[in-house]
Amino acid sequence: MASETFISYCKDFFDSNQSETDLDFSKLKEKLLLITPRKLKISPNDDPRSITLQMREAVVSNLAINPYFQQSSDFKFAIFKNLYNLLLTTGHMAEKQHFAHSVFMLHLSKSDTNTREEWSNFLQTFNTINLVENKNGELMNMVQDFFRSLKANALVSNKIGECVGEIIGKNDLGFELNNFLKDALVLNFFECKISGVRGFAGIDSIYVNFDELLDLFNKLTELSFAKDIASSITKLEFLRIYIHEVSHVVVRKCLNDFNISTPNC
Repeated sequence: MASETFISYCKDFFDSNQSETDLDFSKLKEKLLLITPRKLKISPNDDPRSITLQMREAVVSNLAINPYFQQSSDFKFAIFKNLYNLLLTTGHMAEKQHFAHSVFMLHLSKSDTNTREEWSNFLQTFNTINLVENKNGELMNMVQDFFRSLKANALVSNKIGECVGEIIGKNDLGFELNNFLKDALVLNFFECKISGVRGFAGIDSIYVNFDELLDLFNKLTELSFAKDIASSITKLEFLRIYIHEVSHVVVRKCLNDFNISTPNC
């Protein structure tokens, strides 16, 4: 298994406090590619425990076949310490927080991130993603109400359906989109120290960085925008995130593969 191979390869170095030692990623890649030479498929319809275990394997195998890591091999073990800890933590089942970390890492592992600085930043800070449920209640309630109205808005849902249809090459999505959005789609708020991350797509859910919305709202009010105007602009930003992330959710649901790479819509 790719995750256990990664854990075994790194364990001795972390246990002996050699995290500043260079990791020879080329040797690790050789081992991983023997186990999982192709991208793994993850069905979003599987049970949460199965998805958790599949994501562990897919994150590591995706990194092994990622073009950036195919060309770059010399990294400090310390860069992968958070991933190592995540793999240890999610060996059986992941709590909601660690599940979110796994989802983010799954997307990151197959991304086109192409600089050492970006990879180092993401790998060392993804664990700062912290789900929040009660922060600035007035703004959060406003966004949640807007989320519910968007899910019930047939015009918005139809536009998402058209976008997804163009991506997958067919109009029949295989399920009733309007009903799925109204009845099943979930909104998760989070805060994190990763600059520029406004959201990401989950399984029948979207993750939205509440701090980014709060910062936008506060900046607008500091610039003397009326509260209702600041609220409207913040809603527009959420609408942008909603359409983008929900489109990814729906594409992966249609193709029955949570590990598939999806283009921007």
